[in-house]
Parts: sequence; C-alpha cells; structure tokens
Amino acid sequence: MSVSINSYDAIFLPSELSVLLVSFLFCLALAPFFGGQEVGSLKIPKLTNRSRAARVLLPAVFLISLMGYVPLWSVDFFTYFGLIENPEMALSDSDAEPVGPVEQGRRAPTGIEGRYTFSGRIGNYDADAFFDLTEDCNFVGKVSFSPTPTGGVSNKIRGSITGLEIYFVRTMSEGQQDRFSGKLTNDGQEIAGEWGAFPFKAKLGSPILSCVR
Repeated sequence: MSVSINSYDAIFLPSELSVLLVSFLFCLALAPFFGGQEVGSLKIPKLTNRSRAARVLLPAVFLISLMGYVPLWSVDFFTYFGLIENPEMALSDSDAEPVGPVEQGRRAPTGIEGRYTFSGRIGNYDADAFFDLTEDCNFVGKVSFSPTPTGGVSNKIRGSITGLEIYFVRTMSEGQQDRFSGKLTNDGQEIAGEWGAFPFKAKLGSPILSCVR
C-alpha cells in the first residue's frame, strides 16, 4: 500500500496553520449555540444572525475541515504530476520497484538489505532511528526523539533509497506527517538533507554505499 498524506500536507500548509484554521472553525461552529461564552481557553464569538442555516452550515464546515487530516492522497499521485519537491523519490509499496529516473527493475546489491540505524539532531531534538531495508530499496522503521516533542517520543518512518538519494515520510502519533529528503554522503556513512523546515544530518550505524547495482 502506498504511503498517503492528508489534504493539509498535500497543499503544503504548515501544521501550526492547519490547527489554527480548525480551531477557528470550531469556534464558529459553536457560535450559533453558545455565542459569547467561553469553552476552556476559547472564547466563542457572538453572532447577530443565529438562523437555521448558520446552525447547519457552520458545524458542517468544521466537520469538513477535520476531514483534511485524513490521509487520502497517495505520494505517487503527486509524483506523477510533479507536485512534490523530489519526484524521483516517491514512495512505493514494500513489494514494488523504486520509482524515479533509475531504471525500474533494479535491485539492491546482495546483502545490503537488513536493519540500519542513524542518529542526528533536528532543531532542539536528538533523533535516533532504526529502519529495515528490503531488497527493493524500500524501508520502514521508527525514530525516537529526546526531549519528547509534541508529536510523540516515537514515530513511524517509511521511505526508499534510489542510488544515493534517500526519502522518507514520518507519521506522528496523532497522524500528522512530515518528510525528509536528502542523500547518502561521506561514502555512505551519513545522510544529509532537509527534514521538514530543518536541515538534518545524521550518522549511519552501518554504511550504505548505494541501493542500486
């Protein structure tokens, strides 16, 4: 099954803005019923028009905004139309061939598949990860952070390697996602690139020279 992303990630809307948008719509949805009151730290705006249409329409818009967090869009879709930053690094199924400029059907060199680890620093967090690389150059694994970020201490990663290019999507505990795109460097002993809005460089526990014959 291809990796999917939600609608907010698909339009490259930062998670902070999507949360702000949904919170604003939540307040509007409550306005026809509890206008002028406070719910926790949220102050519900007071509407002058509390018509039946407002009572139906505003909650409906809020529910639609929640659907934006459902991972509906395949990374392969954006790869096909050239809408992601590195189209050659699109993720594929665990039993599929790498997608990109490298000729399909190529396999990882014998013996390169197995478990790998990497560690580095992203922003104010130390990141330690492991992933299981298969012979078709795809991998799945987990990354842990210290101190604990808002997305949770341990998140799933799924990605692929094509030649020296490496790409993965991180799925956080609440379903949010971000991406890393970079390259194997220093004779395959390190990875370097961009993780979300941050530059990221990490040392591999074991070198990966390439994942293409």
